[in-house]
Amino acid sequence: MNHQEPNDFRDLKIPSPPPELRQRTLRAAQAVLDQPAVDSWTRIWENTQLRLLWAACAMVLVAGHLLITPPPQQGTSVAQFVVNDNEISEIIDLPRIDTTAQSPSAALAFSAPDTSKETSL
Repeated sequence: MNHQEPNDFRDLKIPSPPPELRQRTLRAAQAVLDQPAVDSWTRIWENTQLRLLWAACAMVLVAGHLLITPPPQQGTSVAQFVVNDNEISEIIDLPRIDTTAQSPSAALAFSAPDTSKETSL
């Protein structure tokens, strides 16, 4: 026996879109394209919250700099600081470079090969 399921959807047709849909869509797209483009910097500048956040960050950086930087000592100059610093004085008084010195790897590279370890078969 050949039994087929009834097709309840055979009489249904796909509805067509409203006739004014195309025109509405094109007008909306044209309206968006007609608006001037706003770059990121302009949007940031016009945003009050971002400007306040930037100002707060700048104030935190300045306050941190003022709190971390030690106050200058009376009667000391930069020249006196340089003379009293051992590391800087060592850098200033560098020893002369020996132009005849070779690194150990360079000395090995140019030395004669060792023939005492060779064995003959």
